[in-house]
Amino acid sequence: MTSASGLHILSDSRAPGGSTDYTTLVLLHGNTIHGGTFVHLLPHAATHNARIVLVNRRDYPGATPYAPEERILLEGWSLRKYDVQTVKDNMALFMRHRAEELLTLLEELVRDGSVTRVSSSRTSGGIVVAGWSLGIVWMSALLAHISSSPRAAQLKPYLRRVVMYDPGSFMFNYPRPDDPYEPFLEPEAQESSADLLDWVSGYFAHGATVDALERREPMRYPLSSLRNVTLEDLEKMICATPGQIGGTDQMLVVGGHNSGFFGELWKRALELSPTENLNESANANDGWRGLGLHIVWCDRSVWECVHGVWGVQAEVAEAREKGRAVRDVTFTRIEGGNHFAHWDYPKETLAAMLRNDERLAVGVLG
Repeated sequence: MTSASGLHILSDSRAPGGSTDYTTLVLLHGNTIHGGTFVHLLPHAATHNARIVLVNRRDYPGATPYAPEERILLEGWSLRKYDVQTVKDNMALFMRHRAEELLTLLEELVRDGSVTRVSSSRTSGGIVVAGWSLGIVWMSALLAHISSSPRAAQLKPYLRRVVMYDPGSFMFNYPRPDDPYEPFLEPEAQESSADLLDWVSGYFAHGATVDALERREPMRYPLSSLRNVTLEDLEKMICATPGQIGGTDQMLVVGGHNSGFFGELWKRALELSPTENLNESANANDGWRGLGLHIVWCDRSVWECVHGVWGVQAEVAEAREKGRAVRDVTFTRIEGGNHFAHWDYPKETLAAMLRNDERLAVGVLG
């Protein structure tokens, strides 16, 4: 079903029978791999008192393609058409519109009466909206813009928390380590599609420091997740065009990182005004101070994701130490999980998004 937002509901598990306090999990996908990658979560919805709504972003199957006037906002970096500030301004406008689309979809779910209110304890009910991989940027945009949205008042009793599931370091513009390897940032140098899928869905043996993060070579065992996927299943989750050179996701990834826009968007999502200085001119996020951010990360994912979470943990800790007001951020570590934990270990991944466990072990560690 394509909503008025232009987004497409690929699958909806519907409300679990008899429940009046179920959680609605709305889940957005990443680059190239669309919402079909999350189908293993659906059979576990009722067990977790949840309704799962899988959403395809625009330019992906079932959703509305971007219009030329929308695409042009992403072209500045790749075509070297504008100065860096203009590139960032254009991307900011692009992502503001994407946030509004997502909020429109959430409002539609509320209006059709199929969403429960958040419980007084904020542990059940309501909407948990999550983004995986590149979908993290949509979560940053939502957090940055929700207070200024005309839909904010309607959503206030229903939106419980935002989840960033296995975010990559470049989506926060954290400083790059020596010898970084990120084929999505260097599309001209990409290896074969098979090698790329093997890398992004691999299991990696990382050490405890940045220098000890394995950049390139997945472990031989367990096999990379997508090596175990049938061709039929792969075709149900891949849409290559947005991630190819000149595609909307590819231009967003390269331009958003190289211009520094991703970092600026993240700062707007994270930071709040000090409580003693709250007034009409304060940070717009202050009206949503109680909307928490939960980060689910997988410690055998690609190095970008481990590095990214370490960066968030350090940034939040430093902000609190210095007395800067930032959003409440919690973390769940899926021990033994990779970037496709939702495919290999759906029950545990769903639990990680809905609960507050600090650690969940899977695979040989489970």
